Amino acid sequence: MTMKKYRIIPFLLAFLLLVQCEDFLDIRPEASLPGVGMDYTKSENIFLSVSAAYAKLRNWGAHVFPYIGAFEIASDNADKGSTPEDNPTMLELDQFTFDSGNSLLNDLWNSYYEIVSGANYSIHQMPLFVEALLSSEDREYALQCQGEGKTIRAYAYFNLTRLFGRVPLVDTTLTSEQLASIPQSSTEALYDFIENDLEEAIKVLPESYSSEWAGRITRYTAMAIKAKVHLYQEEWDSVASLTDRIIASGRYGLLDDFREVFSIDGENSRESLFEIQSSTLGKTTGPMTYIE
Repeated sequence: MTMKKYRIIPFLLAFLLLVQCEDFLDIRPEASLPGVGMDYTKSENIFLSVSAAYAKLRNWGAHVFPYIGAFEIASDNADKGSTPEDNPTMLELDQFTFDSGNSLLNDLWNSYYEIVSGANYSIHQMPLFVEALLSSEDREYALQCQGEGKTIRAYAYFNLTRLFGRVPLVDTTLTSEQLASIPQSSTEALYDFIENDLEEAIKVLPESYSSEWAGRITRYTAMAIKAKVHLYQEEWDSVASLTDRIIASGRYGLLDDFREVFSIDGENSRESLFEIQSSTLGKTTGPMTYIE
């Protein structure tokens, strides 16, 4: 009888540990979209709602091979290299012989709309936090995070407009089937929407963060993107006004050695206004090495 008791005790202990650890183990991943059960009274959930939008910036289609091809190789900032048989879709971008079937352009389209979707979700979550939270400080933080979401959305739409011109303008969360029925917007309407998002973000974003939040969007990030949006429309006075404000802040400047920008020591340096955070930890090949 005594032996049976000793055999039962370990099983009881294991069961109790499993039950006690359930809440600890069932933690929502930071980079995932929250589900229906979001508790809007908890301030720790505020950034959770925008973190997924940040995570989508690391998509392969948004900022790795397709981005390099469309923005760097097509513009002659970089050379494709290798042989014509090596990645012919990249060669199409290099020689401007692509059509609607180019997989890299399709990757860019899909990935930037994924970013838009994640940003739309976070933007529409923040009023629910503002309504539920008691602390004025927490409510201000929710509006700040909404500004981060609007900056990410504006950035995605800016790249979509630069690449494709007239594209569907979506400011809410839709399924792919619903998105297919949205008509194209004019470039003028798109630029107005982008500028409005950035202007609203500039009002609520902080000037800086502590080092533990490296890579988060600041007021000057939104200003820099807005300046580039005006640049593409040849609105020179607006470009000068925004860039003068960035320079006058004293927070940014050129590094002494240009090569340092592309080194590990140059990450998140004073020359960086918007830097997508990534790591090659545990990666030997693949997209993270390209991002790095």
